[in-house]
Amino acid sequence: MKKQVNFYHLLMLFFGLFLIEYVHCQQVEERHLLGAINKTALKNSTYQWYHNNYENYKVDTLTLRPIHNLKGKYLFKLFMATWCSDSKSFVPKFLKIFDFLGIPNNRLEIIAVNKDKSYPQKLLSQYGVVYLPTLIIVKRNKEVNRIEEFSVASIEKDMVQILTSEKYTPFHQRKWFNN
Repeated sequence: MKKQVNFYHLLMLFFGLFLIEYVHCQQVEERHLLGAINKTALKNSTYQWYHNNYENYKVDTLTLRPIHNLKGKYLFKLFMATWCSDSKSFVPKFLKIFDFLGIPNNRLEIIAVNKDKSYPQKLLSQYGVVYLPTLIIVKRNKEVNRIEEFSVASIEKDMVQILTSEKYTPFHQRKWFNN
């Protein structure tokens, strides 16, 4: 009987410690960035998805050659969410591409959105953001084009197509998607 009680207590202690660690991990994971942020906020974060996806992404440098000198002419507005699976996948890739291109911090605005996409409402409405992530490319205070949620060919190819003034239709605006 005594051995059973001790085993039972050890089992309960182990389960309790596991539960405390699980709840702690859940609480840490639930903290989300909101509003205007910068690359440093993500780079210094504990978001493992960001660090893994950034480090593992291989930038298609050959494809980006035509736009390597355009970095100062455009403003990039990136709407994303730290809770969104598509943002978790694409945002680290966008930022690695921006780092490769040498896009300065003052030419990149990152806006983190809450779960019901109601904050920051003014910016979401102003730019008509429906899908996350959305990269809006601006020149002379005018939207040139955007990449919404998914790239069409690849992030690099889509950016080159947009920044070299080729016709580009975002994923969600394509006829085959809307049929």
